[in-house]
Amino acid sequence: MARSTSAPTPRSTRGPTLWSGSIRASTACLRPANDDSALRLRVTIPAGWTKAELTYWAWEDLNIPNDWAEVRVAGSAVTAGKVCTGSPVKPTSWVQRTVDLSAHVGQTVEVSFHMLASPVTSLAGWYIDDLAVSGS
Repeated sequence: MARSTSAPTPRSTRGPTLWSGSIRASTACLRPANDDSALRLRVTIPAGWTKAELTYWAWEDLNIPNDWAEVRVAGSAVTAGKVCTGSPVKPTSWVQRTVDLSAHVGQTVEVSFHMLASPVTSLAGWYIDDLAVSGS
């Protein structure tokens, strides 16, 4: 993993492990179908719930517009953390993010985190920690 030039590489928020995207030798805005780092998990959302959400902590040290990161639920992008727009922001702390899973109550769905970083700079990338699904 490349060391960040804008902020120190983060430590896990609670435990010894976390997930991070990797650097690939391509232009990220082209979003090649199979050239990203991905964390995939299957989540079963109880049928008795009416509301459900995924929460996670993120450390985002990305080179915009050359990097992208997004969360997908059942194959569809539900959050685009950075998709080739905006400007680089130097991270100073972990940020809690939330994804609404209510449309999938009573189902088992794949939740995936996708990240692609260009080798143009050596920023820390995208780190994901403390995932939790909750509902009522």
